Amino acid sequence: MGVVRIDDKLIKEVQEWLEENGNKYKHPTLSAFVNNAVYDKLKQLRAGKDHH
Repeated sequence: MGVVRIDDKLIKEVQEWLEENGNKYKHPTLSAFVNNAVYDKLKQLRAGKDHH
């Protein structure tokens, strides 16, 4: 497990989104949301879909 810093504004935006749209099984918490986002991004990179 690691520790990362996330911009305060981004945290607020994600928390608001979770309150309105969160799926308690897929994104029950901010940590789950971030982990899923990182996993999805890594999956895209491995598939060669993102060249940034």
